[in-house]
Amino acid sequence: MYHVTTHAVANSWLFLEDEDYTTRLSLLAQAVADGWMRCHAFCLMGNHEHLLISVDENRLAALMQRLNRSYAGTFNSAHHRRGRVYRAPYNAEPVISERHLIELIRYLALNPEHADFGRAESYRFSSYPALVGIVQPISFVDPTPLYDVVGGGQNAQRTIVNLVADGRLRKRAA
Repeated sequence: MYHVTTHAVANSWLFLEDEDYTTRLSLLAQAVADGWMRCHAFCLMGNHEHLLISVDENRLAALMQRLNRSYAGTFNSAHHRRGRVYRAPYNAEPVISERHLIELIRYLALNPEHADFGRAESYRFSSYPALVGIVQPISFVDPTPLYDVVGGGQNAQRTIVNLVADGRLRKRAA
């Protein structure tokens, strides 16, 4: 499992309009449907994105090249621009432990709040609202490992809500 991030070139925007977010989500869904990866969580922000995915290590580079090339072409065409969209191809950090995965759940959920994009529970371009049952499950997202790491079962969603709430308290205390 990897925490993958991409950033826009020169601190510009990766997503300008709702259609841009929708395009990226469609590409992620297609990559899952094509068997390239499993997507466990995502958070798309204005100038960057976070993906929590499972993919064979030897396919990660090809997957990200495919996703980013497709998105960049669509983005440039839609916005009548040319040139690079991404600062670098991607950054991928392996998830090394259960504790690391728990921290990533919290971090991805709270990313919109840290950037003043709104509350995690209502941010439309994150899988967090579906993860905790606020909105319908997202068809291409497999949250099973996230539920399992907090003990699974009927209390998994509540446990994740509490983890995120604890993250808010830590942020205020810092």
